[in-house]
Amino acid sequence: MSGLIAREAWAERELLERYTRHVERLLSRLLGDLHGELEDRVQETFVRVFERIDGLRDAECLPGFVTQIAINVGRETLRSRRRRRWLQFFAPSDLPEVDAATASSDQRDATRTLFRLLDRHEEQRRTIFCLRHLEGMELGEISAAASISIATVKRRLTEAEGFLHERMSESPDLAPWFARSTKWHPS
Repeated sequence: MSGLIAREAWAERELLERYTRHVERLLSRLLGDLHGELEDRVQETFVRVFERIDGLRDAECLPGFVTQIAINVGRETLRSRRRRRWLQFFAPSDLPEVDAATASSDQRDATRTLFRLLDRHEEQRRTIFCLRHLEGMELGEISAAASISIATVKRRLTEAEGFLHERMSESPDLAPWFARSTKWHPS
């Protein structure tokens, strides 16, 4: 911690090495494909981490601190997309790219459709849904990272799940995944 506060290059490198993959994964799951923006959003996250590190006194809080800043960068990006979309008067084609080497065309289509649906959802609900179901975070972790109560996390998650549940079964791309999922069809 003291190395980071003192702006020691070795400490900053270590923090980057330790958290870059986490931040990349988190942002890509929150935002879908960024069409080349991922590197910029990751850099923005770490710029903010380094700017605000002086306020962090407990090294054990560092993972949550980095996660919270990444979530804030992601939420700001979602808000910015919504503003651009409104100003353009048409929906952008910001669809997630899936690694063609490992994904089938059905998986690519389903991923695009899921993120298209998520793009129509309010940013806080989308963020909470992604943190829970794509990132696998616990409710308490989401509450701390998003700076909202657990009750609000539960409420927003239920709203997001209901929104997607209504639309997933109607989508040709998502219907097969919907039918196989135990999440949406409790046994």
